[in-house]
Amino acid sequence: MRRVVVTGIGIVSALGIGREAFWQALCGKAIPNASTGGIRSEGIQPAAKHARTMGRIARFAVWASQLALEDGGIELRSLKADELGVFLGTNLDDVNLLGICRAFVAAGADPATGEPDLTRFARLALESLHPFDYLRALSNMPAAHVAIRG
Repeated sequence: MRRVVVTGIGIVSALGIGREAFWQALCGKAIPNASTGGIRSEGIQPAAKHARTMGRIARFAVWASQLALEDGGIELRSLKADELGVFLGTNLDDVNLLGICRAFVAAGADPATGEPDLTRFARLALESLHPFDYLRALSNMPAAHVAIRG
């Protein structure tokens, strides 16, 4: 069995950004001042080649990984790439629900059955959603962006 060492913790949460702020809020010693929707990702500027595929959650993931490196006092350049790994957890994703709902409503019902017209829905969804919406919705994209960024 190989040992794993947690060298730093990076948290981007409505309770607090960074290990200490999060812990203080968790212990009731600080009052969080942001809702999940209030956390801004504008300060995270991805490389131009990744910007179009990097959704909001992936930006938070990259931010949290930077905080974890800082928390652990780690210089990324001093590490061997083949000895690094990414373990990332999130309860959010970047699914374009509004676009999907619009396509579903526009598809309407099959006149013969009265059931939702899923064939028309699929066509409308493919036509109306941006191709990058699919990439942003993949559950492994935040971890992939963290690994690529490193």
